Amino acid sequence: NNHAATGSVSSSGSGQLLVLNGSFTQGSGTSSGNDMLVRGGSLSYTGTGSSDHITLESAVSVSGTMHSGEQLTVLGAGGIGTGAATAAANFTNNGVIDLSSNSGDAATFTQSAGTLTNNGTIGVLSASGGGRSLNGVVSNSSTGTISESGIALSSDSSTQVTNDGSVSLTNGGWTITSGSFNNDAATGSVSSSGSRQLLVLNGSFTQGSGTSS
Repeated sequence: NNHAATGSVSSSGSGQLLVLNGSFTQGSGTSSGNDMLVRGGSLSYTGTGSSDHITLESAVSVSGTMHSGEQLTVLGAGGIGTGAATAAANFTNNGVIDLSSNSGDAATFTQSAGTLTNNGTIGVLSASGGGRSLNGVVSNSSTGTISESGIALSSDSSTQVTNDGSVSLTNGGWTITSGSFNNDAATGSVSSSGSRQLLVLNGSFTQGSGTSS
């Protein structure tokens, strides 16, 4: 448990804190140097805000609220396989969640129950290829950004997106299959460039007061 604001984890060189198939609690402590690694098991955010970076590999249950300054990388990793974060209750992101890979393995974030509220940034990174998925009920608030940078993002039939913030797509695009997307408030926008776009396939699209470009 990286518990109080007085707590810190620093690492350099090849050193790293690894929690393997266990339980990691990120309270108000900080981290510096190499990211902290959670491989399997569970990750809980319970603090009031700090500067920390956690990388998640394999299948990990996540819970709580991420604050500004906190970064979570869901990583498809060589020799490990798909990085899969699953939240089974309401989860709030006020920091940065990145879906990435170092090996061509997939990275996914699934909100299996409740709502993923994004007030920060969800980044879909193209590093090393592999699939990127965001599934479940997602509320992208007026301060939230979902940004795809050159690799396809996919979402399944459990996906219901309400967009009051920014969705930015570059070359990869975002395909939601049998789910829904609501470009809701005037603060909501969907921008796309390159050869790809937002595609709702056999699902439901609601054009509210949001814009597209």
